[in-house]
Amino acid sequence: MALRAALLDPCCSRALLLAGALVTSCGQAVVAPVPPTPAAPAITAPAVAPAPPASVAIPAAGPPDLEAAYRSREPATRRAAFAQIAAARRASGATPSAGLALVGAVVVGDEQLVAVSDPASGLTYYFDRKTAEPLAMGRHLLRHDRPLRAGPFFMTLDGTLYDPQEDEQASLAGGHAFAVAPDGRHVFVLAKDCRIETWSAAPLSRERQLAPHPTTDDLNPPCDLGSFSDAVVADGGALLLTRLGSWTVRDGLWHPLPAGWGSRPPNVGIAIGPGGRYLARVRRDRPDAVRDRLSLLDRSTARTIDPPTLVGGIANTDALDFYDNPPRLCVVNYGAYAFSVPAMTPLAIPRDAAMDLTACATALSAAPSGDPELLAWLEQHICTWGTDVLPREHCMAP
Repeated sequence: MALRAALLDPCCSRALLLAGALVTSCGQAVVAPVPPTPAAPAITAPAVAPAPPASVAIPAAGPPDLEAAYRSREPATRRAAFAQIAAARRASGATPSAGLALVGAVVVGDEQLVAVSDPASGLTYYFDRKTAEPLAMGRHLLRHDRPLRAGPFFMTLDGTLYDPQEDEQASLAGGHAFAVAPDGRHVFVLAKDCRIETWSAAPLSRERQLAPHPTTDDLNPPCDLGSFSDAVVADGGALLLTRLGSWTVRDGLWHPLPAGWGSRPPNVGIAIGPGGRYLARVRRDRPDAVRDRLSLLDRSTARTIDPPTLVGGIANTDALDFYDNPPRLCVVNYGAYAFSVPAMTPLAIPRDAAMDLTACATALSAAPSGDPELLAWLEQHICTWGTDVLPREHCMAP
C-alpha cells in the first residue's frame, strides 16, 4: 500500500515501510520502533480489585497497558484495568469525548462485531456489538476500500486475516495474500505456487483451485505479495481482479488486464479501485523522463481519464492507492498528490502536510467514516481519550 512506502534513507535512495519494518532499497530490514507510551501518574488499584490472570500483565504501579486491558478475557479484571487507565488520564488533566473522535478512523462491522481502525495510531479496536464489551486491540489497520469480513475474520491492510474472537491470525496452508468475496463467505488466496485457491470462510476449508497465472516477462516476480495487495472480487462476485490479471470465478480461467494496463513498462505503477470499477496507472513515456503520466480507466465504460497534471518521476513501486470519503486517488512519492475520482481533478493538500506521506489518506478524510448506524452505536458505548478508545462507562466522572 502507498502508506507503507517512499521514505528517504541516508544510505540508499529510498526505503519502504512494510508491515512494521523499514526495508531499504539496499535490501536491509530494520524493525520500526514503536513509540513509547508517555509515563502517567501512579494509580493505586482498589484493595478489593480481583487479581488479573497471568495472561494480562498489569504493572504493580501505574496504569495497565491498554492493549493488555483489551486482551483480557476476565470481565472483572478488564474493568479494573480500564478504570485505572481512565484514572491516569483524568489525573493528567485530559478530558474525554463521547463517541468516536478520531480523525480519519474507519468503522466497520455487522450485527456481531464492531471494529474501529485508526490510521493515526496504527491500531484497530474490536467490540462485541451485543454486549458492548471490548474484544481485542490489534496493532494493524483494516482495509478501508473493499469487503473485509469473511466469517469471523477481518482483512488487514498488510494482507492477513485476523480473528478478534481468538485474537489470532488465520493460517491458510501457506497462502500469503487474500481477497474476500462480497458475500463474506469465500476467500481467494494467492498460494506460494502461484495458484489462486478459493476457501470457505465458515468453516475455514479449501474448496478448489483456479488456473495459475502464466509466468511471463510482464511480472517480476510473477506472484509477489504486492501484486495481490489490492485484489478485489468484482462484477458481482463473477471476477477476481488483481494486478496479475483476472480470473473468471465460474470456470477458473485467467485473463490478462486490458491492453496497456498490465505491469509491463512503460507502466511504473498500477492500482485497483474499490469494487474493481477503476484501474489507475502511472506511465513513463521515456526512460529518462522526470515527470510521469497518471491515468484512470473506468472498466464499466472502457473510458480512460488523463488529468492534465503530470506527477514527479515515480521512484516508489507501490505509489498508488484509492480512498473514499471523498473518493480519491493518492500518489505517494517523496510527497503526496491527490486526485478526485472519477473526474481526476487535482485536490489541494494542506500546505503544512504536503510532504507528509500519509497526507492524502488523513488530511483529506472526513472523520470518522462508516455506517451511520455503527457510528450511532459507538456514540452510546465508547469514548475517545486522546488517541485511546475506552468503554464509555469509564469516561464518566467518578
